[in-house]
Amino acid sequence: MALRGEYWWVRLRPEGVDWARCLGGEERPRQEGQAAELEDVPAPAGARVVLCVPGTGVRVHRVHIPTRNRRRFRAALPFALEDQLLHDPEAFHFVPLPRNRGQADAAVAVVEHNRMAQWLEPVSAAGWQPRFLVPDYLAVAPPEAGVWLLDAAEPPFLLRLPRGGGGATLTATLDDALPGALRLALEAAAEAPSRLDVRVADRAQAARVAEWRPALEGLGVALQVQEDSRTRSAWLVRQPLPESGCNLLTGPYASGQDPRIWLRRLAPAAGLAAGLLAVAGGQWVLQGQELRARHHNLSQAIDDTYREAFPEARNLVDPRYQMEQRLERLRGQETTSSEGGGLLGRLRTVAPALAAGDNGKVRSLTYDQRGLLVEVSVADYEALEQLQERLAGAGEVSVENAELKEGRVHGRIRLREAG
Repeated sequence: MALRGEYWWVRLRPEGVDWARCLGGEERPRQEGQAAELEDVPAPAGARVVLCVPGTGVRVHRVHIPTRNRRRFRAALPFALEDQLLHDPEAFHFVPLPRNRGQADAAVAVVEHNRMAQWLEPVSAAGWQPRFLVPDYLAVAPPEAGVWLLDAAEPPFLLRLPRGGGGATLTATLDDALPGALRLALEAAAEAPSRLDVRVADRAQAARVAEWRPALEGLGVALQVQEDSRTRSAWLVRQPLPESGCNLLTGPYASGQDPRIWLRRLAPAAGLAAGLLAVAGGQWVLQGQELRARHHNLSQAIDDTYREAFPEARNLVDPRYQMEQRLERLRGQETTSSEGGGLLGRLRTVAPALAAGDNGKVRSLTYDQRGLLVEVSVADYEALEQLQERLAGAGEVSVENAELKEGRVHGRIRLREAG
C-alpha cells in the first residue's frame, strides 16, 4: 500500500511506543523516537497513522472454501473457522490476506473485536486518522517463494512467510537448539521452505543460530543468517508498507479516507455518469449522422438547381461559386449592351407591360435567337389584344397562338428585336 504525503508510523509494544514521521516515497523516516504512552507521541491532531500492533493478538488461520465470490467467501469464514476459535465467531474480526493466483487455500487473519477496540480507541481519542493497522509480522516484507524469514533479533520472534502464507509470532528464546515452535511450523507446513533466512542483531546471536543448521538440514531446509544491529522498530519502519490486503481496517473498521472505500462509494455515481456519457455520445453520433445526411441532401439540391439553370454545364466543382460567376457574367452582359439586349435586358423592357394588365398571368418565358416568347393566360381576347399593344413599344410583336381553355385565353406572344 502506498501513502502519499506525510504519515506517522506508530508501533505499540508492551513496554512503550515507537514512532516515526514518514513521507510517502521516501525510504528513511524524517524523524524517529520513543514514548512511554501513546498520548506522548508528537503527532498532531488529524495526522494519518500507520499502526503496527503486537502480532500475539492476531492469529493467521488457513482455510479452504471452494468459492471465488468474495462476499460468499467472507460470509463462510466464521463457519469454516468456528472449531478453531476460543469464543463465538461474533467476537472476532476476519481479514482474508492476499493470495496468489491459483492458490487453493487462503490465509485469514483473525483478531478479537475487543482487541481492535483497545488499539483504535486511543488513536481516535488523540484525533488521529488510522489509515493502516497491521500486526508486526505482516509489517515485514514477504520473502521470495520457497523462503521463510525469521526475525530472531528480539523476543518474541517474527516469522514471515511468502505472499499468500501470512506469518506468526513465535514465543521462544534464542539458544543453540532449534526453537520448538519453529520446528512444529516447519513440520506442519503443507509446503516446506527450501531456505530459512534468520535476522540477528550481532555475531553472538549469529553463532547460536548457526547451531540450528544440522536440525534444519535434517528437515531439508538451508540456513542463511543476516546480521543487522538496528532495533526491530528501526528495521520495521524501513520496510515498504504492506499491500492493502494486509490492512486489518476492513469492514466496520474501514477508514473513511481509504481510497478503496471512496471508490466503492463513488461506483454508483461513476456508473451513472458513464451511462449518461454513453447516451450523450450516442446522441452526438446520431446528430452527426443526421447533419451529414442533411448536408448531402442540400449539396445535391444545389447541384440539381445549377444543372437545371445551366443544362449545358458539364464540369461541376463548386455549384454555388459557379452560379455566382454565371450571374455576374449575365449582369455584365446586360450592363455592356448598348441597346439593353440579352435576356435580362429584354425582361427589363417588357416587365412594365406584362405587369400592367389586370388578372393576367405569365406562364413561361423563353429566350432564343428569334427573340422572347411569352406564354400568357388572360381573361379574354380583348385583354390579349391590349397586352399585344403594350408590348408593341418594345419591338415587333406577333401572336403565334391563342385559344380559349376553361374560361381563359391562353396565348403565345413572340417579341422580336426592333429594327
